[in-house]
Amino acid sequence: MKNDAWMLLDHHIQYKKQVYLNDIITVKTYPQIPEGAKQPRKVEFYCNDYQ
Repeated sequence: MKNDAWMLLDHHIQYKKQVYLNDIITVKTYPQIPEGAKQPRKVEFYCNDYQ
C-alpha cells in the first residue's frame, strides 16, 4: 500500500467585494478532475447567503 499525501503548493484568492462586521461568510470548496499529479479545486465564497 502506498503512503501518498496531498500538499498545497500555492493558494490565490481574488477579493471582489468588501465584507463588514457581522457579515456571515461561507466558503465551499470542491475537488475537480485531477490533472496528472495535480487536483484543482473550485472555491465559492458567500456573504450572507449571496454568491
